[in-house]
Order: sequence, then structure tokens, then C-alpha cells
Amino acid sequence: MQPQITTSWAWLKSNEPERAIKYLEKSLEIDEEIDDRRGQAIDLNLLGNACLKSNEYKKAIKYLEKSLEIDEEIGDRRSQAVDLNLLGRVLEGLGNPREAIQYYEKSLQISRDLKNIKGMSYNLYPLGQIYFDLGNYCKAKLHFKEFVDLPSSKNSWFLLNIFEMLGDIYKYEGGKTEALECYKKAMRLSKGEKMKELGKKIYELRND
Repeated sequence: MQPQITTSWAWLKSNEPERAIKYLEKSLEIDEEIDDRRGQAIDLNLLGNACLKSNEYKKAIKYLEKSLEIDEEIGDRRSQAVDLNLLGRVLEGLGNPREAIQYYEKSLQISRDLKNIKGMSYNLYPLGQIYFDLGNYCKAKLHFKEFVDLPSSKNSWFLLNIFEMLGDIYKYEGGKTEALECYKKAMRLSKGEKMKELGKKIYELRND
């Protein structure tokens, strides 16, 4: 891995994407000079990620679409899934959730094909949330349940939100017992103000 890539990762992790962009542009220039297609795809993907973090959505799309094109050319399906996931996040940021769904679903399918559990989780959660926000509770529930059933340790913040949203769905559908169970699971993962909010939901549902 080039020094520019290593430095860029450090700046991205420290939430300084503008500095990461500077090093990634240099890395991309070098990889283009030596015709390293895989290296170019990595640079472009990271540039897209950095631009996403900087809310430069149009630039992010340009970089990610080019990264996806190269990853398809060299047959790197795992990286294709990452490109598609990031494009979904960009479209969400632009306020186009229905378009974002298309990219998340494509990324999810590739991750399923590759049995990439982590990749699946990164798509199942936003898909469930978008469907929830759109009022499509049936699809939201399907994606959330698939996430919960994944055979590995999962992001506890994702799980907390998923159980709360599942509780809201069951409550809407009239499933009081199921809603209470989900709220309790969410509460066990929560703390502070969120714990108080969930406690209030449980109390109100019990006394409804």
C-alpha cells in the first residue's frame, strides 16, 4: 500500500476528509502513471468516501462511479459491493432514498453471494431504515429481521435502533407483546436519554 493511502486512511479515521483528499489525489496520479487499475479503484473509492464525509456529493458520485467501473472491469465483486453501498449513502445524503434503495439492494445481493456478513449488515440496516421512513413496514421488517439473524457479532448501535423500530412497527400493527419484547431488547442496549425514551415507550404501551 502506498504511503499516500496509509496517510489518507489515518485522516479519514480522524474525520479530516479534506486532508485525506490531498493525499489520495497524489496516489491516484501515481497509479494512473503506472497503469495500476486496482490501485486506481482503491484511490477512487477512498476519494468518494472522503467527499461523502465532506458532503461533496456530486464529486463523490463521480469518483465512486469510476471506481465501480474499474472494479467491474477487473472482476473485484467485494469492492463493487463497497462502491454500490457508498453510492447508496451519497444518494441518501442528496435526499433521494428511493434511488439509494437500488444501490443498497445491488450491494446486498453481491454481499449475499459472497457470504460477506459484514457487507450484508451495512446494507440491511440502511435499507430497513429507508423502508421504515417511507412507511413500507413489511419490507422494513424483513430487512431488520435478516440483520438480527446474521450469524456473527453485530453493531450494537444498529441493533438498538432496529429493535426500537421493530417495536414501533409491531405497535402500529397492534402486536403489543412483540412490541414490548423489542423495546426491552433495545433498552438493554441503551443508556442515558435513549434508555429514558424507551422506558417511557414501554410504560405507555403497558398502560395502553
